[in-house]
Amino acid sequence: MAGGKATPEDVDGGFEFNGWYLYDRNYKPPKGKNFWWVHGNDYIVAFAELPGYKLIKEYPYSNWFPPCRRRVFLLGKEQD
Repeated sequence: MAGGKATPEDVDGGFEFNGWYLYDRNYKPPKGKNFWWVHGNDYIVAFAELPGYKLIKEYPYSNWFPPCRRRVFLLGKEQD
């Protein structure tokens, strides 16, 4: 988003992301979209790679319990 390539409406980032940027208590999800205030899904924030999406960037982080290293992925919809 900082680079101007996406807006919050372009991202399915689940409760944490979409709730922060797009919360609307009157929101009704369109058919086929996640409930969490998702408007578009050109980009997805996920814990695993998904079919139909390409990896744009991954962000490693340390888990506190159990202690381990994990990754969060930023995925972009593949063009047809």
